[in-house]
Amino acid sequence: MVWWTCFLIATAASGLSAFCDRDLNVYTNPKRVLSGDPFELICSYEPCRGEGNHFLLSSDRHKLDTVHVDNFTIKHRVTKTPPEGGIMIFICVNDRTQLSRAIEVRPKLNVKDFECISRGDILVAECIFSQLVFRGFWESIKYYLSIDGGENHQCQSMGNRIQCSNQYLLTDTEMPNLTFTLEMRFGYTLQRQIFRFNRAEIKVPHWPISPPIVSQKPGHLTCVDFGSYAYYDRYEWKLMLFPQNPRVGLEKELRPIHRRLLRGMDEICFKTPHYYNQTFVVHLWRRYTSENNNNAWTRDFYAVKFTTDTYRPGRPPYLLSDVFYYETDTKYLHVFWHHMFSLEFGDSDLTYIVRTDTSKKALHTGEGSAIFDKWEPTHPATVLVWSKNSVGQSENSSKLIVPVLANFELHQAQDLWYHKENQTMTWKPPKDVNKLISYIVIWCFVSSNITFICEDQKAIQSEPVPASMQTFQFKTQAADLNKAVVALYEDGSSGGMVWNGPSFTDSTTGESKSSGSEEIFYIGGSVAVAFLPIIAALFRKLKKMSQIDIVFPVGLFDCTEVKNELTQPSAPITIPGSVPPRGIVNTKITMMKIIPEEDLKVPSSYVTMNEPSIESSLYVPTREPDIAPSSYVATEKPIVVSMSYVTVDNTTLRERTVRLSYE
Repeated sequence: MVWWTCFLIATAASGLSAFCDRDLNVYTNPKRVLSGDPFELICSYEPCRGEGNHFLLSSDRHKLDTVHVDNFTIKHRVTKTPPEGGIMIFICVNDRTQLSRAIEVRPKLNVKDFECISRGDILVAECIFSQLVFRGFWESIKYYLSIDGGENHQCQSMGNRIQCSNQYLLTDTEMPNLTFTLEMRFGYTLQRQIFRFNRAEIKVPHWPISPPIVSQKPGHLTCVDFGSYAYYDRYEWKLMLFPQNPRVGLEKELRPIHRRLLRGMDEICFKTPHYYNQTFVVHLWRRYTSENNNNAWTRDFYAVKFTTDTYRPGRPPYLLSDVFYYETDTKYLHVFWHHMFSLEFGDSDLTYIVRTDTSKKALHTGEGSAIFDKWEPTHPATVLVWSKNSVGQSENSSKLIVPVLANFELHQAQDLWYHKENQTMTWKPPKDVNKLISYIVIWCFVSSNITFICEDQKAIQSEPVPASMQTFQFKTQAADLNKAVVALYEDGSSGGMVWNGPSFTDSTTGESKSSGSEEIFYIGGSVAVAFLPIIAALFRKLKKMSQIDIVFPVGLFDCTEVKNELTQPSAPITIPGSVPPRGIVNTKITMMKIIPEEDLKVPSSYVTMNEPSIESSLYVPTREPDIAPSSYVATEKPIVVSMSYVTVDNTTLRERTVRLSYE
């Protein structure tokens, strides 16, 4: 008996010690927490640890309000849980230790976008709905679908969507009500959600197997014909237009136009986009017509691709009224119109026909302007412009009346200035302000083609200005743009454009513009100044080299004036400065000959010298000049050859003269 008592005491002591070594205990009530439902978070520890501080923290370590269940247990009521499920972190703390616990909040099955369709007469329902927001549970959750209590079929995950399909039975009723049961299984948790549909609500028409016929109809209509179908079927349509050229614009919804034909044929039409020769794709959806318009649309769309026809341009370009520019020195007349994009007519061959009412054709025609040469300023004229593409020219033309330009300067704005600091252009009124009604300010990018003033690929801009004002402020810096002002008169006697900008240096001074040539000049000058010391050093070096000279005795080559037997030296003597001072000149005598006294008044001899050769020495001669052996009888009189040369020391750059003489 004593032995048994001692055993119980020892066992109790060891068990109590082992139990006190355990961590804190954190749990929830109820055991499984569902999203949207409140729950109680409970934390307790064993009495063997003794009393002390005991509290709960949230995941961001904020202290939570707790209630004591007893001296060793506290609890906190959680009222807000993630609506789609998730993980919530809590921390239980006492004086000796702390415990972090992750509470799994399971999602509650509450699908709000459950949709089903049944294609034609096939008794198969296809349903789809969105996945849960919390991706951490996607792999753990399984969905099943049954119809009218039939067999469950597991659903498939399609990215962030769940797709289910199942068969149903055909009853005596034409449009029966169907009950769809969706099950969600998460571990040992099973939840169900019920949906009810009438078969008419989920039935959608089939798309035909053969492709439809797309055609252009009168009235600028494009029609899609899917062929014949059951006469009693009636459809509603939904259409979206998707341009294939991003310059055309963004996608937009089209208004369907029905064309009911005979024998159960039906065409769905829409207004053809006004862009010529452009490709579009139209997505079509349809559903059965019903009184309450709650039937399902086809889930998949039918895509139809078509290209609009190309027609001749429907309009001419819009000429700028009273806007022209006359050059008195060249007698050129420039006319301008608003830029037209080939996209509007769908033809890359968009051009213009420009002539006068007297059949005078423009010398140069661009995409936004034209130039006439040999303009007669003493007669008025009308300029006509047509647009043209590969199909033909526009039916109508734009007109511009050019008045007599004999005294056109009287009707032009004066002293046109552009002030770069405030982006403002100012001018003075014309000399003749009688019947002046307003001004037009025009600006454009400088043309890359020097023939034209404005860049063809970019639109010309214009703004009206009242006659009482002689100033215009640009929204952005316009120093590098060509800018003009036109004075408008009631009787159309405008003097045309007065320009200011990079292309018109004669009309701009001071603040008017900055064409960029000044910057180039300054950069070039800076580079030249930087190279001046190098140029000066090279000049001094060349000057010293040019002082190399060879001195020959006076009269040595005077015999060149004698008759036929005398000739010039076989090679020219080195010109001073042409050979650098790297060595000495080695002069060789190639022949000597006695000239008879009867031919000359004074007997003498002559020598000819070959071109000097350069020895390897850089400072002093290493040997004396060689005298070539003569094949003639030596003269009785001694021949004295004397020479001198100047050399430059390569290290000290000092000159030194060396003189040599030979008999």
